[in-house]
Amino acid sequence: MPCIGVDMDAARNKERLMMMDDANHWLTSGKYKEKPHNKTGAMALHIAAAKGYTSVIKSVLDIDISYFHFHETL
Repeated sequence: MPCIGVDMDAARNKERLMMMDDANHWLTSGKYKEKPHNKTGAMALHIAAAKGYTSVIKSVLDIDISYFHFHETL
């Protein structure tokens, strides 16, 4: 059922862009400070996968690879 006065596509796109901004910040800053959701334990990768945000999935996976590779070499 559509919500009156809510552009669902715009809301979905805004969420995806916010997640991309977070992922890009983590990648460029080198600080990966994501914490799981308190109740569900979900993280950005879970949410992006569930919602089909493939660009976010790729970015989060790139961050994970960079982050874990760096920490394994310490």
